[in-house]
Amino acid sequence: MAQTMKARLADAKVTQRWMLDQLRKRGFGNIAEVTISNINNGRYVTGCAASVLAEEERILAEVANNGI
Repeated sequence: MAQTMKARLADAKVTQRWMLDQLRKRGFGNIAEVTISNINNGRYVTGCAASVLAEEERILAEVANNGI
């Protein structure tokens, strides 16, 4: 089974709240904290979920390459 985004955030040592702030800076300004939590835990997979996860992947890649 693939690792959830929530687990990947923990592995990268960043919080979900930090990620939410990063997403808001990148055009996801109206995403709710509960929505991001549901997306990251795999409970919400429709609507904006795919684009949010894709952006989170890009952010985590930047963190891995450059640090926070």
